[in-house]
Amino acid sequence: MNTVARPVERNSPVSAWGQIARQLRAQIEAGVLAPGAQLPTEHELAEQFGVSRITIRQALASLAREELIERRQGSGTYVSPGFEPVSHDLLLATPWRDRFVAAGHSVESVLISTRETGFPSDLLKMLAISGIEPGDPAVMFTRAHRVDGRAIGITESWIPAETGRDLLLEPLVAGSLSQTLKERHGIETATVENYLSSSAADATQARILGTDPDAPLLVVVAAGWTSTGALVDVSRSSWLGSRVRFHFRRD
Repeated sequence: MNTVARPVERNSPVSAWGQIARQLRAQIEAGVLAPGAQLPTEHELAEQFGVSRITIRQALASLAREELIERRQGSGTYVSPGFEPVSHDLLLATPWRDRFVAAGHSVESVLISTRETGFPSDLLKMLAISGIEPGDPAVMFTRAHRVDGRAIGITESWIPAETGRDLLLEPLVAGSLSQTLKERHGIETATVENYLSSSAADATQARILGTDPDAPLLVVVAAGWTSTGALVDVSRSSWLGSRVRFHFRRD
């Protein structure tokens, strides 16, 4: 199968293999390279992109780490048969865990770290939150999210210190902060404000997500309040662009 190859930009800050991986990733995500389809050989790809086979191997190794392709000894390279990005509600009205469980997926959130810190100034400014100052005490929770065993995102949450310290005393309910706050502390989020943007994975995010640095991320910055207007949390969720799609429907 031939791919649609755009010439590598020699002056780009993105490496040649990174540009090639990005092009192939986009074709896999769009279905141009369908699940189970065989990719051209390294030699053919090198000719199409005008690069060396070493560069092609680096690009393919990156896609293999993301589980987008499989390299079969003596046979070739194929698009992973089970590749299908998970879909997330663009309205962000339903917790992502609930949507995936309802669709029959297995869902897991793993606590990576906790630490006492201050509320981040950049997120407070973006969300225009009043009554909370940058550096006001908070407890930060960092969690990795997996669907069907595949890492899809990371969430960093800042909880006001008084409540956050109580949360440190015992494990989260099913890895969920919102569920733990509701069931154990009677704190329920009534209003949520979200901002959606894009970013690129840093080295730490890439390691947790099993991808390469600079992999595209969809970032959701959010704040939640109770019905009385008390701040519940500020969060930043970074979803791996190759594994998550945001869906919107307007009736």
